[in-house]
Amino acid sequence: MDSPESLKFIEAWLKDPGTHIEDFIVPEGGFKSFNDFFTRRLNPARDPRPIAAAEDDSVLVASADSEINFILSDLTLTKKLDVKSRQLNITQLLNGSRYATNFEGGTAVTSASSRTFIAPTSSSRPRSTGTSPSSPLV
Repeated sequence: MDSPESLKFIEAWLKDPGTHIEDFIVPEGGFKSFNDFFTRRLNPARDPRPIAAAEDDSVLVASADSEINFILSDLTLTKKLDVKSRQLNITQLLNGSRYATNFEGGTAVTSASSRTFIAPTSSSRPRSTGTSPSSPLV
């Protein structure tokens, strides 16, 4: 997907107004490959991904182009979460980590259709960041 031939796979996205190509920096001469397009840089002059309520620590920001699958509040160590077509509780999800109890009473959010997402917060609780579609963000 690094070859010029791979550009045929992005033609529809480039033509779709929903892509908002103006929100990205298009390299001089255009994108060189599929991977070049999908790792494009945001155009900071457009402020394409403003952070919602940046001063409010009760607001969770998932900084990715994705959609939220579910939000589950009041977590317990035994409450089941849907994780990649399985049901796991916090203890299982964190592989028996001693930090699992830190998430009791917290909120879990899962997201799909993204590669990476982050939960910036000033909380002193440990945070989990997902690295694949549907990875939980707790």
